[in-house]
Amino acid sequence: MSCDIIIPAWNQLEYTKNCLESIFKNTHYPYRLVIIDNASEQPTRNYLQKLSEQKKIFLLCNEQNLGWIKAINQGIKISSAPYICLMNNDTLTTDGWLTEMVFVAENNPQVGIVNPSSNNFGQKPEGLTIDDYALTLKRYHGQWQELSATGFCMLIKREVIDKVGFFDERYNLGYFEETDFYLRAIKKGFLAARAKAAYVYHYEKVSFRKFDIEKLKETNRNLFYSRWERPTRIAWFISKNSSFSLEEHSKMLLNLARRGHLIYVFLTKGELSVNEHPHIRIFKQPVLFSILKILRRKRRKRFDNIFSDDLRIADLLERLKSIHQAKVFRDFSKYREKLWRPGCNFQPL
Repeated sequence: MSCDIIIPAWNQLEYTKNCLESIFKNTHYPYRLVIIDNASEQPTRNYLQKLSEQKKIFLLCNEQNLGWIKAINQGIKISSAPYICLMNNDTLTTDGWLTEMVFVAENNPQVGIVNPSSNNFGQKPEGLTIDDYALTLKRYHGQWQELSATGFCMLIKREVIDKVGFFDERYNLGYFEETDFYLRAIKKGFLAARAKAAYVYHYEKVSFRKFDIEKLKETNRNLFYSRWERPTRIAWFISKNSSFSLEEHSKMLLNLARRGHLIYVFLTKGELSVNEHPHIRIFKQPVLFSILKILRRKRRKRFDNIFSDDLRIADLLERLKSIHQAKVFRDFSKYREKLWRPGCNFQPL
């Protein structure tokens, strides 16, 4: 087994050097390093050419900057390894990062995409060096958390590429393309995970500093929403009178979370056994406290939709709609199949 690590590079010589040197130092799993040089200026090109001559990297040079997405697709097309790891050149790896990510992938058949822990996900090495902070995560060996994948460092099984295909080049230079790929993988039955004990630091936005990021985001956001549903913030009540089992609730919640929705679960009885997911937040408290939490939310963080198959709660929230301004759904049986179906558009029910 081996992994092709594919990194597009466009200038940013110091970041590129640091990234590659960290890979040389910290990667113990068998790998081939594939660099796609997107028409870098001479200093960066000279550095990469020298590494290529030393056979430390496989180098593919473009005569113009084709952007991140076209570059990674170039790399995927020449790859033949069972695993592919897509990386930005503004990242720093830590000891054993790739071995741990592959371990999570190999030991969980449904996991098709793996991200490492990172400052991207809130694991910030405050007061510690990056390497020292990474050591504190080793106790989580083999543990993972389901998440919506992101592309700064993304390990992908070959079977995912075979079933999902390449990244959509209509997203041009980048933004939203990895989420689009992730949702296509979800529809094929794969999951994405964060390997808790692997750590890669990401400087973020370095590659886009010379571009109008907000304009690029807006263009790609519109393209993304023309294909996929717009994420919503959901309040989800599970009461003692619920007509569904906690297992059924868990299935619906996970399908919504995997599709990008942020869900606040208000539980009045029992324990909810659901995969750990950053888009699902569980509050076990009396109903009155939950309703007050909904009513007190600031305007920009208001809920878009409220679910409750307890008619008393639903009726009360319907009467309070002028305050919370969310749409209230009360009869789960009418839209259960839509909530269960992976990749199905959520709106309108």
